[in-house]
Order: sequence, then structure tokens, then C-alpha cells
Amino acid sequence: MQSGTRFSYCNGVPHILQFILEKVTGEDVFSYCKKVIFDPLDISEVSWDKDDNGLLGSIEMTPLDMAKIGYMYLNKGVWKCE
Repeated sequence: MQSGTRFSYCNGVPHILQFILEKVTGEDVFSYCKKVIFDPLDISEVSWDKDDNGLLGSIEMTPLDMAKIGYMYLNKGVWKCE
């Protein structure tokens, strides 16, 4: 198969990362992300679905808030570069 002709997504890896983060931080991922990512970036309108087993699913936020995360990523994790 030629590269770039098929998309395949696996939920397993994000779920494993969820378990690791919750074990290391001692809190659920949404609360942790709110404290260390969403609040510092002034992102307040965010929704993160969970299934009946507590596994995270879709995350929703405004395009502007998504852009804030992208900007921070481009600046190697630094927000409000001086």
C-alpha cells in the first residue's frame, strides 16, 4: 500500500496514556489538563467525552482555543513568548 492512501486510528494508545497520567498525577486527565493546560491558556469552553468505562473520547473546544494549543506547540511549549 502506498504511503498516505489509508488512514487508521487506534484508541489503544490514548487510553494507555490516560491510565499512565492518572496513575502518575493521582487525578483524572481532564482535571489535570484543566489545571496545567486549559486554565493557563484561558481555555474555558472545553468538553471531553467519557464512555461508561471512564475512557476519554472526543474533545471539543473553539477553533481559537485549538489555535492557542497549536501556537504553544510551535513555540516548544512556551505561551506568550516575549
